[in-house]
Amino acid sequence: MGLGEPAIVSADSAGFTALDQALRLPNQPPAKSCTLQGVIQPLVIARTSDGDWVVHLPYDSCGRPRPAVSRAVAQAVR
Repeated sequence: MGLGEPAIVSADSAGFTALDQALRLPNQPPAKSCTLQGVIQPLVIARTSDGDWVVHLPYDSCGRPRPAVSRAVAQAVR
């Protein structure tokens, strides 16, 4: 899978379960100071019987996806 190619995760897979749990995490409160880092934000789209939905990722205190989300996305698309 290359950059920009969609990854499809089946709802009955272990990767989906971990991703579902990670996406339910709350955002962390903003920090007063963060290091400047370039982050490529993953785009997660949920395809349901009601249509396609952009999933908003929970962020850490510096505006990056929470580590559990990054791990779950990486695991789910393997």
